[in-house]
Amino acid sequence: MTPPNISLLDNPIWHALTGLQANLGVRLPAAARFDKAVSPFAGLDLDKPEAIVELRKLFDAKDTLALFTPTGVELAGAWAVDRAMTIEQMVLNDMASIPAAEDDIVPLGEADAAQMLELTGMCKPGPFLPKTYMMGNFYGVKSADGKLVSMAGQRLSVEGFTEISAVCTHPDFRGKGYSRVLIMKVAAEIFARGKMPFLHVAHGNDAKFLYEKIGFKVRKDIHLTVLSAV
Repeated sequence: MTPPNISLLDNPIWHALTGLQANLGVRLPAAARFDKAVSPFAGLDLDKPEAIVELRKLFDAKDTLALFTPTGVELAGAWAVDRAMTIEQMVLNDMASIPAAEDDIVPLGEADAAQMLELTGMCKPGPFLPKTYMMGNFYGVKSADGKLVSMAGQRLSVEGFTEISAVCTHPDFRGKGYSRVLIMKVAAEIFARGKMPFLHVAHGNDAKFLYEKIGFKVRKDIHLTVLSAV
């Protein structure tokens, strides 16, 4: 599959918030953020020097915001930088040879929000808030008693691409292949819509081995910066 414009993934939060997911956030000309209940992510038009000033206007004293940028961003004096690290962006070009198993997979939504928060809070696959499920389709595996034990879903969406996120499995249910089949389910759905899956993984995260087995390849490093008000 040939992506329409893979450079959009250099700044995916900005392109999501100014495009397909604009309805889930608020925006000024050069800065945007998701609704506080949906995601802590914020995006900047990195070509505009006023972007940082505008972002500050969207930023509440109690907020914590997270940015993805292709390079580090200067935030002199306006913020407390709680965390700054480099993560890897991976893209799946094709999974035609890998059938997406669907046994025991169930769609997740508003009725499952509490269980999704509990599982992601335990496994910490990345930020997940009460309405993160609104960002895209999420799927899970439940135990015989209805407990959510594994999940994965869709987060950022830009023209031609959808991010896979919240991949996690309860420690008592690991080793059963749930994450693999859930990733393939979500990826197959993304491909069926004519888009390409991508994801982000921290350096040193063992999950990268699974992503590579499925076919994801590292595209580039992305800088993650977590900010709070000063």
